[in-house]
Amino acid sequence: MFIKEHAFIISVTTLSLALRLFNLDFQSIWMDEGFSIYFSNGSVVESLRKIMAMDVHPPLYYLLLNFWTSTFGTSDFSIRLPGALLSTLTIPLVWCLGKKMFNVATARYAVILATVSTYSIQLAQEARPYALLGLLSTASMLAYVNVLDRKNWTSVALLSIVNSALLYTNYFGIFVLIAQALLSFRHLLVSNLVTLIIFSPWVVQSLSNLQRFQHESHVKMPMISDFFEIFLVLLSKGKLDQALPIINAGAMVFLSIVFVLLVVPKLHTASDYFCATTGAASRNSNERALLVLWLMIPVVVSWVVSQLGLRVFHAKSLIVAAPALWILVGYLLTRLKFRKLAVVLLVTITLNSVVQYPRKYLRPHRPDFRSATEFIVERVGFSEKIVIDPGFAWPAVLHYAKNNPINLTSLEEATQHSEFWFMDVNKHQTTQFQKLRQLGYRGIKQAEFWKINVWQWHR
Repeated sequence: MFIKEHAFIISVTTLSLALRLFNLDFQSIWMDEGFSIYFSNGSVVESLRKIMAMDVHPPLYYLLLNFWTSTFGTSDFSIRLPGALLSTLTIPLVWCLGKKMFNVATARYAVILATVSTYSIQLAQEARPYALLGLLSTASMLAYVNVLDRKNWTSVALLSIVNSALLYTNYFGIFVLIAQALLSFRHLLVSNLVTLIIFSPWVVQSLSNLQRFQHESHVKMPMISDFFEIFLVLLSKGKLDQALPIINAGAMVFLSIVFVLLVVPKLHTASDYFCATTGAASRNSNERALLVLWLMIPVVVSWVVSQLGLRVFHAKSLIVAAPALWILVGYLLTRLKFRKLAVVLLVTITLNSVVQYPRKYLRPHRPDFRSATEFIVERVGFSEKIVIDPGFAWPAVLHYAKNNPINLTSLEEATQHSEFWFMDVNKHQTTQFQKLRQLGYRGIKQAEFWKINVWQWHR
């Protein structure tokens, strides 16, 4: 049994790594990844200065990327490799947590869901902090369970360190700490105090980041449908309005059953018609409560806060709750009386991820800054002005320009000259083009790439 367990987790972890490394550098570096590269360039002090001046996230991921790129370079593959590795390391942690909280069967189902999840794979293949957030969220819960089991200073110290790293990675990490405190606050007094002390140097900066985010956020206002769909996204990146609606609808119904059975005690008797009556329901009530809090607090709070004006409901940041959903679903599958039904449900959910692989791996879905910048570098001299819209796409362009100097400028500055180039990202600048024509400019589309048009304007 021991050998079989280890063979299984090694096999699944290897598959997870393969899925996250496949075509890792196929997609072009996009706008947010460009900022990750920009923040990680230079010394640690320079990185911190840029992060504090321009970004809304804590610095840990960027500092780790700073060390990584100084050692392994800044190729597209290299800067995305840490995310793929961190996401892969999450798999054995999910296994350990599912096994520790419930049983081996729960852990087995959970890691299968985590391994094949298109949502997890996509975040693993981005040079952004989200894979690290998912890893530390899982590690935090595992350390928390160890504190409750062992109640020694070593486990408390480990939880303090992991939770501090979690907060220094993404502010959504606070939701994990809240879930832990709601169940056993008195056991966490020392750990939370140490975590607060370690994080205190960044508290003032986090308040400044909050104000900047409120003014600069591009996150849309979530609808009620987004609230329900987020569980499909976390599970398999599925949505109710996409292909395979029967599979998506079935997964949504299944998730609803999971939630109701786990939080409404009066329905336990009714659940006996299709759930195994092994007594596990009563024995695992604290574990189920912890997972429900871990899952629901980030989703509910971020959705409500967004309705109040601060738009923080973001699927990528909610990876902090994804491991809870994987383990919860795995637990319910083990509770079903009919093993074939559990297998059908597992296949249904995993299939919803797998059918998205061709689009994920083989089709571009980010603006092709790589090809557009190569075109610009080959044809445009340094004296010629180049405008990028939106303006915050400039780090991605500079990443591909490498050591080739290009003259980036604002549209206002460019219109002081008779000729300039314009990179139209996402191809939607009809209003600005109308204004340019009113100023006497004539535009010629010189090249078209995926989600980017390159124009030359002159008068």
